[in-house]
Amino acid sequence: LPPAESLTAEWTEEGILFSWDASADDSLVKEQNTMIIVHLPETQGWDIRTSGIVRGAGQHLFALPAELIGKEIHAYVAFNRTLTDEMSDSRYVHIPAMD
Repeated sequence: LPPAESLTAEWTEEGILFSWDASADDSLVKEQNTMIIVHLPETQGWDIRTSGIVRGAGQHLFALPAELIGKEIHAYVAFNRTLTDEMSDSRYVHIPAMD
């Protein structure tokens, strides 16, 4: 599958808003799931979301606890198709700590 294009991430009051180009030249884009993996250097923790995020939505608000809002985050985004083994390469995005 094609990887995420125009991937961005920004802090909100609830967490991180991930956005990507949802106009991929693939008629089955709405059947693709989005996988988001975040690494939290401050806690050395990982948080993974693998279901309920449709590629065709073009964005996802990754909610985080209040104590983690604004901390440095490293994230990876990839797409997969549930009924097959098809998967895109992941794309990395760095979300710096808020000042």
